[in-house]
Formats: sequence, structure tokens, C-alpha cells
Amino acid sequence: MGEFLADYSFNTFALRHFMGGKNHSFTKEQLKQPLLKLKSEDDQQAALEVWVTIQKFMGDVADTDVVEFISRKKPPIKRRMSFRNFGAKITGKKSSKYDLSTDNAAKEAAVNNEVAQQPEVLPPTSGVEKVAFITGYGIYSKPLRDEIYSQLMKQLSDNPSERSRERGWFLLSLCAGCFAPSSLVTKVVRYFISGHAPPEYSLYCEERLRRTCSNGTRSLPPPQLEYNAVKRRRPILVAVTLMDERVVKVEVDSATTIRELRIQLSEKISLLDHFGFAFYITMFDQTISLTSGSAQWEHHIMDAISHVEQTGRDEGLSGKDVQWDLFFRKEVFGPWHDPYKDPVGTTLIYHQLVGGLKYGEYKCQDDAEYAEFSARRFYIEHGSSVSEEGLIEVIQTYVPDKLLKRLGAGYWVNATMDSFKKLYPDGTTVSSQDEKAVLVQQAMDKWAQLFSRFFVIKKMSGPGITLKRSAVAAVNWKELSVLEESDSGRGTKVALLVPLTDVKSVSKRNVFQIRGTESDDEFNVKTTRGPKFTFIMNNADEIQEMLQAFVGRHILEIHHPVQPTEEHGEESAA
Repeated sequence: MGEFLADYSFNTFALRHFMGGKNHSFTKEQLKQPLLKLKSEDDQQAALEVWVTIQKFMGDVADTDVVEFISRKKPPIKRRMSFRNFGAKITGKKSSKYDLSTDNAAKEAAVNNEVAQQPEVLPPTSGVEKVAFITGYGIYSKPLRDEIYSQLMKQLSDNPSERSRERGWFLLSLCAGCFAPSSLVTKVVRYFISGHAPPEYSLYCEERLRRTCSNGTRSLPPPQLEYNAVKRRRPILVAVTLMDERVVKVEVDSATTIRELRIQLSEKISLLDHFGFAFYITMFDQTISLTSGSAQWEHHIMDAISHVEQTGRDEGLSGKDVQWDLFFRKEVFGPWHDPYKDPVGTTLIYHQLVGGLKYGEYKCQDDAEYAEFSARRFYIEHGSSVSEEGLIEVIQTYVPDKLLKRLGAGYWVNATMDSFKKLYPDGTTVSSQDEKAVLVQQAMDKWAQLFSRFFVIKKMSGPGITLKRSAVAAVNWKELSVLEESDSGRGTKVALLVPLTDVKSVSKRNVFQIRGTESDDEFNVKTTRGPKFTFIMNNADEIQEMLQAFVGRHILEIHHPVQPTEEHGEESAA
């Protein structure tokens, strides 16, 4: 084993692969060419600029030393990834935990998916900027990854400065959390870590590299939160706000994906069915959905935080001054959803409905529905004993402000009282948890389209379909719809509506991919009535998976109808 590992020593690797007679040892000199062979002139120039930045970060050369940066550009990282900006205009209260509209604002934002342009910049100055510069090139350019790790290992070999070595291992840890080198160099790096890393960095660096190899390359450089945690080699704690106002801290690392975070949080709060729950990150008056779009589960939570921090910097803030919040709420129901079986999930959705109804995200058809919702809410929160005085105290928090202003609090107290007496005659003993389940079931039935997941459509064809403007496909447990930007440019209109009971099959195939861009898929939907609809979109895996699961459930229920149980009308598959 010792002889086998010796083949991956950095010294041996440098002798075999370094160009220009360079050895494996530390130096304060400037490179005249990259350590490794790079085909692209852009990569060759970037390698020299990364070398200077590494030296300055480690303190091997002074920041005041003038070294010409020819490119004068940041690594061309896609800032937006596949996130959608969701407008938060429905309440005018930017701090509201319910200000997370998935209505028209979401649909409009989803069809305006532009990638931010990268400005020309001067060489990085602060430590965070240097790290972003180095890791950014490693994320963007696969050929540069081996070069960056080689430069770091060279500067950590026979380095006489304790401070420089400390900064070097800190930087290597950050890189290990963002991108991994080739298979060969990964073995060299691991052997180097095992033989040269200080005790406090040995297992830490190894685990970070292992996780990155497992979960893939990041999309953005480390945010301030990650930078600070890695500097102290402490766990990264992310605070998640639930819809019942609880704040739960979850331990993550640089490689944690959105899917992993959802599973970890669900286990921590005992959520049984976490399908359709999504994370939303808010900053200023913007809300970004972390699960809308293609390849959602592969996004890293640190990339989302890095994105909002960069947005804050664009507004003139430093990374440490950017304030953001992470929320967890129900985005879409599955046809199998049973609110009676998961009390934790039902309670979270109930609180989401309470806030959403108050602030206008969800709307009832008439005053009677508002009164019924208020009556059920009062029963859940206060029990079977109701009085006019008790309703007066809470009605302001139950009913939307517009309705209170139009009809007055007294009207809603009387309407709620009448509805309460009809729903809960004397002797009623129904549990508050079952009443929450009733409201969730009603929301699932009435507001199916508001609980949809959206996918950007590039092109579409089918009988009677002619898209003139940007459009999105919306999928919920009942139907597939296509929402097109209206002719006026305000809001959306329904261009296609297909009940899932009419869907016969769904399929996709890759149509083309331009180097450096996301692949386009042709996504086909065949209906039982004959028409076939074809969509062109990025990475249609998620919409295909959702529709196959949803349509399969509907087919199951056609062949095995569900029957209500005697206990509480719960549906169960035969």
C-alpha cells in the first residue's frame, strides 16, 4: 500500500507533469507559464492571474505589488443558475413571512429568466474577493481545476511561514468545498492532505473534498457565511423559518444540496411527507424559489446564499451586511396527499393558509367562505366556546384588510358567529387537528393552481397552440396548464389546460446542446383524446418525473377507486 500511495505523492506528480522545470516547492517568484499544460490561451492567462491571487491571499507577496491582470474580468459564472425571482408585492410588508406570492407575480417572473451580465472589474482586493476569484475560475473552467490545486500544493510544500501555511490550508479547504480536480489529481490531493495537513485540517479537508466529489461542482463561489465557518472550521448552521413562525437551525456543509437540506429539516421536525415542500430565500423585496426550474435537487444551498449576497453587493452592501431569510413552505400537492396522516405537515400548511388568506395570496369565492374559514380557525385556536367578545378580539387578524375596510369588523364578527354555530352545534368534540386537515383538504381542492410548480417553456407546438409571448408550464395535482404573458404585458393568460386524467403518456428526449450551455429537451405529452403537445425546455427531467407520478396515481384511482372511511372521510387506496 505504501508503494502504491507513493505513486500519488505531489513530488512525483510535479516531476512528471510540471512544465518549465518547475519543482514542487514553495516560491515567491511569479510564474511565466502555468504549472500544467493548458490548451486554451484564456486558461493559460487565467492560471497566471490565479497564481498571483493565491500568493496575495497567503501573504507571500504584498497586496500593494502591482501585477498586470490582462483579462480584467471576473470568471464568467452564471449568477442566476435556474432560480426564479418571485415578486413580493402582495402585501406591501416586506418583512411579512407570508409575503411569498406564487400567483401572477411568480408566473410573470418565471418567464423573465435573464442571466445577469458580469461587469469588468479590477483585480480582487479583500480576502472574500480573492477567494471568489480563485474558486470562480475553478468552478467555471474544468481544465483549471488541476492547475489551481497544483498551485496550492506547491505553495504549501516547504513553506517557511506558519501564517502563509495557515492561509493556504484555509484556501485549499474553500476550494475543496467548491470543485474537485480530475481523478488523478484527486488522489494526489488526498495523499498530500494525509501527509502534510496540520491535524486540525487533515480530516476536515478530506471530508470536504469527498463531499464535493459526491455532490458535484458548485455553481457559485463561497458566500460570507461559508467563508467565516470554514475559517474557524466550524459547522455551517442555516436558520430556516417555518410557516408556524418556528426557526429551526440545520447543520449543513459546502456540498449540501437543496434535497439534502429538505430531508434533514424534515427529519428534525418529524415531517412525514416532505414531497412538495420547498425553500424560499428572501432579501429586500425579492423572494427566490429554490425549487422552481430544472435540476432543482442538484442546487447547493450555499450557491443560493452566495447569489443573494452578490445581489446585495450589487446594491452597494458588503457580504456581511446582506440580510436574508430562508423559509420552508408547501409549494405543490401530490394526488396522494392525505392531510389526516401527517399532523406536522398539516399544521405547517394550515399556518401557511392562515397567513396567505390574511395577506391576499389565497382568496375565497365569497363572504360565506371567508366566514367559514374564520369560524374553523377560531375553533382550532380557541375551542368550541365562542362569544362575540372573543371574536372581536381576533377578527382583525383573521380577515383581509380590504374586506375589513369594505364591510367593517362587526359584519365579519356576525358572519363568523353564524358560520361557527352551523359548523359546531352544542356538544361538538371534533379535534382541532382534524379541523386543520379539513382546511388543508379544501385548499388542495379549491386552490390547486396556486399550488403549482412552474417550468419555463422556450417553444411549444400542438393543436390550436400559437405562443406569441413568454410562457411557463404549471403542474399541479389536477392539471397541466400553459400560462402565457398577456397581450398587455400585465399578468398571464391560460393558453392550454389539460386535466391529468386526460394525459396518456409523457416522454422526453435531448434535442441539442451548445457547448457551455444547458441542454434543451423535447418534452411530449400525449392525451387520451388524441392531441399531442410538444415543449422545448431546459432539462425536462423534473416535469417528466412529476407528471409520471401524478398521472400514475390518477390511473391507479381509476382502476382502484378510493372510498371514504367511517372515521373522518379519509381517502385510502383500495
